[in-house]
Amino acid sequence: MNDISTEIKVMLARRNKTITWLAEQLGVTQPAISKKLRINDFRINEVKKIANLLEFDMVIDFKDISNI
Repeated sequence: MNDISTEIKVMLARRNKTITWLAEQLGVTQPAISKKLRINDFRINEVKKIANLLEFDMVIDFKDISNI
């Protein structure tokens, strides 16, 4: 599985949207989003909002690995 930043970049590319567009939609600056992408620093609620803006469904899947 890719990290969140990679997933966000893929979603942006699939919708032909830019980081600047995303920043405008979120009400933040482009450098702020670029920094979050660079250091992979997003809260779950931020990722959910980004997914909704880009018309993607966000699924979090926890798997029990205690028996592995």
